[in-house]
Amino acid sequence: MIKTDSDPLRFVHAARAAVQSLDPDQPVGGIAAMDQRLDDSLSGERFRLFLFSAFAVLALVLAAVGVYGVMCYSVRLRMHEIGIRMALGASVPDVLTIILRHALKLAMIGVLSGVALALGATRLMSTLLFGVKPNDSLLSEHQWCRSWSSPRPASCHHFAPPAPTHSEFSERNSPQTTVAAPPTAVSIR
Repeated sequence: MIKTDSDPLRFVHAARAAVQSLDPDQPVGGIAAMDQRLDDSLSGERFRLFLFSAFAVLALVLAAVGVYGVMCYSVRLRMHEIGIRMALGASVPDVLTIILRHALKLAMIGVLSGVALALGATRLMSTLLFGVKPNDSLLSEHQWCRSWSSPRPASCHHFAPPAPTHSEFSERNSPQTTVAAPPTAVSIR
């Protein structure tokens, strides 16, 4: 391993010549910059992240189309009722309120079931991601509620985690550093 401040690939020939001068039978191969090796080692994770993101976008589009379809179908089934209500004197805002109340009820059922499934899935996600704890989603919801400029801040108090102690805070905010042992020189004969 050679550390340099400039382009490391400029030193390939010099490094190869230095190794060959010590041992002409020693093969020198697999020379690459550390950035390239890092990119190669992370390519699998990047591809999985891309697939995960693509399927998430596809799921979002399918969910939006599904919600639109269900609402159209629901309104279409109630066309006769809507016609009778309007004939009896209901205004357009009244009919719209009925339709939107029904849509909001369906949306709340979906949101509550989605949150329940997401909280259940945090156990799985905590095993797949480094540094993610199962309760991180509750903490992020609490932070979102605190940053949300609303006249109703008391509505978010049920998300408040206990305040961290000084030692917990310093453990959480200390940089995670690992020191590798220095490479040792090996003489090949």
